Amino acid sequence: DSTFLFDVDKLKGFVNSTNNSYSTIYWIIVYYLIVIGFNNLIHISGQKINMLVIRKNFIISGSLLTIVGIVSAKSPVVNFLTYYYLGLNKTASKTFDAVAGNAWRGISSSAESIGEFFAFTILLSIITFLYKKDEKLTKFEVTLILINIYGLIKANNFAAIISSFT
Repeated sequence: DSTFLFDVDKLKGFVNSTNNSYSTIYWIIVYYLIVIGFNNLIHISGQKINMLVIRKNFIISGSLLTIVGIVSAKSPVVNFLTYYYLGLNKTASKTFDAVAGNAWRGISSSAESIGEFFAFTILLSIITFLYKKDEKLTKFEVTLILINIYGLIKANNFAAIISSFT
């Protein structure tokens, strides 16, 4: 079918090689089962979920994405190694500049999705900071949040910035 308009390379980890009705039905079922499973996981976990650990993991992940993206942009060898060993579906950005009107994406396949990840990480950090007033941000976490902010600025995703703070 040529009636599908969705660019499948934007979905990291959920990309298949065919774009037909059977494939679409398969992925609809997979997404449905993932949502049901995630809902059950949250229901079973109840109050056992530690939001501070989740916050820390998100800001560490975002910082590593930014740092590895910067190192990959500086070194062609590291660029190839990140592509090869991390299993990327696109090579990392080779420069810090916008390419053909797109924003910098680091090692992500999409500048839009990485911008949304950075915005979500920053928003999660702010919400958990305000919600858990007895748990302050450490200097290390503040430094990592600043790295995430830098990644969000480089991703140039104004929609993610505006929607996360409204």
